Amino acid sequence: MRFEYENLNADDLRGATVLEYLVNVEADVRLLDDAGEVLYSESDFPVLELACHLLAWWQDGAERGPFTLDDTMVGSSFSEPGVIRFDPVDGGQWLFSSVFHPDRSGYRVTAAEMAAAVSEFAERLRADLPALRLDPALVAAETVR
Repeated sequence: MRFEYENLNADDLRGATVLEYLVNVEADVRLLDDAGEVLYSESDFPVLELACHLLAWWQDGAERGPFTLDDTMVGSSFSEPGVIRFDPVDGGQWLFSSVFHPDRSGYRVTAAEMAAAVSEFAERLRADLPALRLDPALVAAETVR
């Protein structure tokens, strides 16, 4: 599994608060399975928000519960519950689902695959933010805690 994005931009960024950065650093995002099939895609998606929330969730370690990107998260720009969701299942795996793509739900990913996907996604975003004159340190769990 991997998170991909293109067309990274901060075109709607008007302020300099953390909340402004979270919701206005956007890209066309895709979540792909191992075969390259699209599980989720969205244009102008708040990619910084997704990366920070994924990092915060994954760093919770043994206390980690399901991941749900929705309006309950700090800085969330989503009003729908379960925009992107990962639920724990047997064998230390995680089950993907999305309210926007119920037909693509059910993909399972191992903890090692999830760790790699989150890390690679965050590292790429850190590398790309300076092109927008933004600090790569924004891509951190602490940004949303």
